[in-house]
Amino acid sequence: MSTTSNNNIIRLCLIAPLSAPHGGRGGIGNWTGMILDYISKKETGVSSLLIDSAPRLRKSYEASIFMRIVDGAVRICRILLALLRSLICFGPDVVHMTTAGRLGIVCDICVIFFLKIFRIPVVYHIRFGRIPKIAEKKTMEWRFMALALRSANSVIVLDHATFQTIKEIFPQIDLLLIPNCINLENLQKQNFSETEQSNEKMQIMYLGWIVPAKGIEELVSAWAILNPNNAVLYLYGPGNSEYRKSLLLKYQPSHIVFGDEIDHDKAMEVMKQMDVFVLPSYTEGFPNAILEAMVQGCAIIATEVGAIPEMLADGRGLLIPPKDILALKNAIFQLINDVGLRESMSLRAKDYAIKHFSIEVVFQQLLQVWLKNKH
Repeated sequence: MSTTSNNNIIRLCLIAPLSAPHGGRGGIGNWTGMILDYISKKETGVSSLLIDSAPRLRKSYEASIFMRIVDGAVRICRILLALLRSLICFGPDVVHMTTAGRLGIVCDICVIFFLKIFRIPVVYHIRFGRIPKIAEKKTMEWRFMALALRSANSVIVLDHATFQTIKEIFPQIDLLLIPNCINLENLQKQNFSETEQSNEKMQIMYLGWIVPAKGIEELVSAWAILNPNNAVLYLYGPGNSEYRKSLLLKYQPSHIVFGDEIDHDKAMEVMKQMDVFVLPSYTEGFPNAILEAMVQGCAIIATEVGAIPEMLADGRGLLIPPKDILALKNAIFQLINDVGLRESMSLRAKDYAIKHFSIEVVFQQLLQVWLKNKH
């Protein structure tokens, strides 16, 4: 996939996930689509080519380690072949590669060293928030990550904790802190209609993978303990149907709806109608779902992981520790019963997101990094 614009000043090869094996897009995929769409529609001076690095396993969250290794090996070969074609046919000035870490770092290292042979600069974009923890523990993941960090020309991170950790260990690295972005123009163009949910009760939403690492069990448990009669909890996203059934059987919560996975436009339509958005993940980078909830006017509850504390600082949301059921229950109770807090919180969050995270602002930061590294 490639896009072009007039008066190009840089040819960009973007290695990032766009599609997803289950048919939708994850958070990084939404970011990828947003950047490519902006390049194609605006006079940015950038021509771009995408190498879609998404895994091909339909249920990667359930796959065995052996299947993940096999899928990773196939992925490395696929990306390197696509890169070779891009070098011949496109001639990129710079390669921008995103990473979600874990086994994917092996692929990252192969790509970086492959590009070194051809002296093509690499901007390495870290899209997760576990760096401080894995660096402290000196895990195998960190050892591979350290090699990738030292080998890239520039490194982009999403949160201050990751920035400080890497800067202290590798002060020589060209390290930049750039947030995720949101395209306000696209949201404003969407025609939001009345949703199927009833507005008689307060509406609370979770959007994301229905998997343990997203804090789903803690959320269902907290909701069951709270058992509010004046609110409904909606959970949307892909995941194992048996996992959902087991949670409902174990906690028997009332006023809770597990919705099917929905496309991004429908998700934004639903989110627009919600009073509260909750994201109780164990780990995050700079979640697009939080950005979208900020702009859509939701009051937000989220865990203190990744860049979330920076996004929701100064009263822009309620922050709780991960895996803390009591804190999650109390936060939900507080927002259900305090309409003034919900309104003031959502207004502060929306104003801040528009000012600091719009794609026009963030894209210029990315462009300066690409230009600095131009081959």
